[in-house]
This record gives sequence, C-alpha cells and structure tokens, in this order.
Amino acid sequence: MELACEGFRYNDLMRWGCGKLMNKAPEGMYIPGPGKYDMTGDGINDIAVVMTKAESEARKDEFAAEKLTVYTLEGHTFSLTENDKGYIHITSQVGAFDFIEPKYYYTPLDVQDLEMNPNLKQNKFWAE
Repeated sequence: MELACEGFRYNDLMRWGCGKLMNKAPEGMYIPGPGKYDMTGDGINDIAVVMTKAESEARKDEFAAEKLTVYTLEGHTFSLTENDKGYIHITSQVGAFDFIEPKYYYTPLDVQDLEMNPNLKQNKFWAE
C-alpha cells in the first residue's frame, strides 16, 4: 500500500511471478454508457462520451456551450470493453505484448559489461 502509484508495478509483478498479467491490455475507468460526466466532483459536467462522429457533430453547439471535452468512440484509438459501456481500452494495446516465461523474469547482461569482463556469461534466456 505504501508504494501505490509510485511507479513500482512492474517490479511488483516480477517479484510476485505475475508477469503474464502484462499480456492484458490496460483498462481505464468504467464508463456506464454514453452521456455527460462530472469528473471533478464539483457538480458540473466536464466530459461527454458519444458513440458516433455524427452525434458529436450534431451536438457540438450543446457541448461547446457547456465547455465539455467530447470523447467520440467511433474511429478513435480507444474503445469500451462492452461496446457501449465498460472499461476504457486503448485499442492498439489489446494483444500487443506477449510475456514469455521464464525469460522475461531475467534481465540480460549489458554488452559492455560482458566485453569488459570475459568471465561473465549472458544468462541462458538471453544468450544468442
């Protein structure tokens, strides 16, 4: 708990032997569906989520009057896990990584270190 949001997630996954979790695309917040949302908790809507470019264009004056940032799902690099609701996915990251066990639990030795010390040998998972 004390290291939450401190940038140690990768180290934790390696220490716990949970590297395969990196194969899953990162998920963002849950969006219950298209609509306007107050993201700051001040009672004023900050964003609007719409499904199509046509809807975004048709309601552009309404959104501008409320000073909303509009997110259109159609044709963008993110999507929702259940099409019209769900967790935000960055589409390009779905299936983008393949964690290879046990290889990726080991770090390759630097080429310069290997050249400086002939007694060092590259670990077996990274040897060419």
